[in-house]
Amino acid sequence: MIKEQLPLGFKTQHQVNFDTLITGPNSQPIAALRACANAQGEQFSFICGASGCGKSHLLQATIAQADENSLSALYLPMSEINQLDPEILLGLEQLSLICLDDIQLAAGSADWEEALFHLFNRLRERNCTLIVSANQPPSRLNIQLADLASRLTWGPCYQLQPLDELDQQQALIEAAERRGITLNGDTARYLLQRLPRDMHSLMDLIDWLDHHSLAAQRKLTIPFVREIMQGWQR
Repeated sequence: MIKEQLPLGFKTQHQVNFDTLITGPNSQPIAALRACANAQGEQFSFICGASGCGKSHLLQATIAQADENSLSALYLPMSEINQLDPEILLGLEQLSLICLDDIQLAAGSADWEEALFHLFNRLRERNCTLIVSANQPPSRLNIQLADLASRLTWGPCYQLQPLDELDQQQALIEAAERRGITLNGDTARYLLQRLPRDMHSLMDLIDWLDHHSLAAQRKLTIPFVREIMQGWQR
C-alpha cells in the first residue's frame, strides 16, 4: 500500500488576487478561473501563453480566491518541484483545487509524466479541480506518455494574451500603489520604453524601485529612476 503524503506549501507572490489582475484581452480565462475558485468552474482547465504573460499571477489569484472561499487549495510551481521526488504528488486528491504551473518542465521525464498521469486520474475520481499552465498548448508539448497527453486535452484551453502598453502602464501604477508608493504615468511610460515588457520582470522591478525609493526617501520621478536604473539586474 502506498503511503499518501501532502507536499510542503509553496509561496505565492505578495498581494496576488483577482483584484490585482489587469484584465486586458484575457477576460474569458480570468472569468473561467474565478469560477473554479468559487467551486463553479470546469473540473480541468489548461492555461497557456508565453513567459511573462501572467500565467503564474492568474493561477495564484485563483488560489487566493479559493482560500477566501475556505476551499483547500494548493499552488505547485514545477520550476520548484521538478528537483524533488514525484511522490510529492501523492495525496493531493485530498484537496479541492490544485494549480500546477509550468507543466512543460515535466515533459520528457518518464517519472514525472507517470506521476502526473496518476494524479490526474485520482483528482478526476474525487471530483477535484485541476488547473494546469504551460508555455504552449497541450498538442505542442513534448509529453511522451500518450495517456497523459490525451488527458491534458480533456478540458478547455485558454491562451493568455500579453497586455498592451496602456494596460502594462496601469499594471505598474497599481502595483506601485499597493506598495504605498506613487508612480505617475510619465515615469511608468519611461520604464516601459526601456525594459522588457513581460509582467514578471516589471513586477520585480516595482519591488526593487520600492526598496530604493524607501531607502533614499525619494519619490519615483524620472530623474530618480534614471539615476538608479543602472543598478537594476534583470
